[in-house]
Amino acid sequence: MNKIKIVGIFIFALSIILAILSVYISKQNKINNDLLNTVNSQKAFTQEVSKTIFYLYKNQNSSYQELDNSIKVFTNSINTQNNYLTEISNQKFIQQNKKIVKLWNEFYIHVQKFRDQSKTTTAYSNILLEKTVNTIYTKNLMLIVELNKLIEINEAHLYLSIETFKYIQYILFSILVLLLIYLFTQVKVIILFIQKFLDTSETIISNSSIKDLEHIEIENNSSDILEATNNFNILVTTLTVQ
Repeated sequence: MNKIKIVGIFIFALSIILAILSVYISKQNKINNDLLNTVNSQKAFTQEVSKTIFYLYKNQNSSYQELDNSIKVFTNSINTQNNYLTEISNQKFIQQNKKIVKLWNEFYIHVQKFRDQSKTTTAYSNILLEKTVNTIYTKNLMLIVELNKLIEINEAHLYLSIETFKYIQYILFSILVLLLIYLFTQVKVIILFIQKFLDTSETIISNSSIKDLEHIEIENNSSDILEATNNFNILVTTLTVQ
């Protein structure tokens, strides 16, 4: 019975560990999906800012409200991504994110420069504006490339992390199945012994005699079952001899 108790404890512990691993993998997948959505949104916002600036460059009398809104949304997106850094310990990811933040600051400086230049009219206004617009366009492309790299770094790290935990999960699950099979065989033998004992008891009661009692034959390595079987068989032998 002690073996069954120990096996039961192991099964309970493995079940808890497997549940924790499942929750962890699910959490990592959610973090990855949230980050992927955020990064894709950033890519869309940088392109939107660049398109808006190009439109304003061609139509300098237009309102800057849309540009301000796009910048505000992108800034909020950057802050949201930084919140994910508290949950991601991958150093390559953190370094890449710092690189993106630096690029965004440069991009933002040129956007503000465009705003200031567009409000000032000089003989070189168009030349300066065109140069700034080209710089913004270049920075936008660089941001998109670095954001794609960030996605690749995160997915590579996630794949290695989750695959490792999945491998551990498969091993633990296999051990759990083996333990359940072992527990089932042990319980089956106990039930078989109890059933034979009950059948023998019913025979004695119904016949009001101990004649023709048979030994219980059960093949099992459990010391408790073997001891109970031997004790019963010794009792049968003693009573039969008498």
